[in-house]
Amino acid sequence: MFDDNDADRFVRGHFTDRVVAAYFALPMVVQRADLARYLMLYEFGGVYTDMDTVCFTAIDKWSYGLKDVAAIVGVEVFSSENGKDQIAQWTMAFAPRHPFLDYMIRRLTDHILTSPRTVLENLDDVVGLTGPAFWSKAFWDYLRNRGYHIEPHLQGLDRGYRRLGDILLLGRVHFRHPGIFSKHRGTGEMKGGWKHALQLPRLSVGPGERILKAVLQPLLATGVSPLTNVCVFPFRVMRPWVSAPDVQNPSCEVTNPDHVFLTLDAPDVRRFARGVLSGSPNGGGGVVTGAGIDAAGLRVLLDSRLNDPQVRALGPLLSLYHFGGVLIHADTVCRRPLEVWWRDSPRVGLVVGIEEPQTIVFAAKPRHAFVGRLIDGLVLLLNAKSDEELRMINASALAAYHLPTMVTGSLEKLGCTVLRSGKGVMCAGDILLRKRE
Repeated sequence: MFDDNDADRFVRGHFTDRVVAAYFALPMVVQRADLARYLMLYEFGGVYTDMDTVCFTAIDKWSYGLKDVAAIVGVEVFSSENGKDQIAQWTMAFAPRHPFLDYMIRRLTDHILTSPRTVLENLDDVVGLTGPAFWSKAFWDYLRNRGYHIEPHLQGLDRGYRRLGDILLLGRVHFRHPGIFSKHRGTGEMKGGWKHALQLPRLSVGPGERILKAVLQPLLATGVSPLTNVCVFPFRVMRPWVSAPDVQNPSCEVTNPDHVFLTLDAPDVRRFARGVLSGSPNGGGGVVTGAGIDAAGLRVLLDSRLNDPQVRALGPLLSLYHFGGVLIHADTVCRRPLEVWWRDSPRVGLVVGIEEPQTIVFAAKPRHAFVGRLIDGLVLLLNAKSDEELRMINASALAAYHLPTMVTGSLEKLGCTVLRSGKGVMCAGDILLRKRE
């Protein structure tokens, strides 16, 4: 769940200057919320749903058991303003980097950057500028460009569904009352909702104002820039969950304003693991893919053997493997931006920073094999212990002793001299070891 500041960080850290310029050119929270949901689904994949929705059916049932479904959307309104059915964008599911989202974001970016300020600031234009009207037109145009006959075969779909390549289009009843799958309460339509506000709060354009002046004209001349993160590692920082807020050191947020900071509580970790550990075709492969991780053993640990603090201690490592990014302790002090670690090493896939034997930070690309082996080693180590022995391992020992011990041991097996002081050195393959310096 992202607040406004999280969304701003996420956009700045993951997308091109052109997309960032479009996002910060939007003056209203509701407009940025529209664009942010498309960008989050593009980058992370998964399910997006508004806060004022009710779910009646488990999400993993929404695909009707069909294999290789990479997108799920539903009809919301028949024959909307452009003559085509309106597609809901308050609840939807996509695989990461889906080509429709790529098409949609490129098209919306163009639309925002070429719209006059009067349109951007007009409350009545929100639905058509960034909301369901623009989303629906882009959806039907995308299908038409791929040879689908839009009329009349795909209009007026009520109770059934249509399979369109890897897209599953659900009939209107699925997202209406009485809900089959989900229902939208529509608080924006109610008194006090954004649609009835005389004036919505205006946001500062932030870095987008400078970007617009510097890059808008040349980018318009050369076409749409690709949606890509040109950095070596994703701009995400995983930190252990802590109950005392004063333990969190704010210096990392200050020196890394473009990074998203993720903190998972125990229920979050368990839900996350259940989603990514699935080995089914529709389960996304999960962390079992290509790493040899004992998924069944990990499920047993998380669901029944480890207590909540221990689960929270494992969460950052699991999310680091799946998403990539940076793993640091909650009290870590960042004196310089994190990307300084790997700035001069473009081929690096994993950075291990060691100040002391028990003080270790990571930066890794998604699904790096070394991180996968660490998870597998921890699973084997912990499952070999009795329940009484597990209860005696507190969460801080798990994060500050067992994990660092396995890291240093694994690096030594690769020929890396861990404790010798010196500057960063490529010690094995794409692993960069940075010691005290």
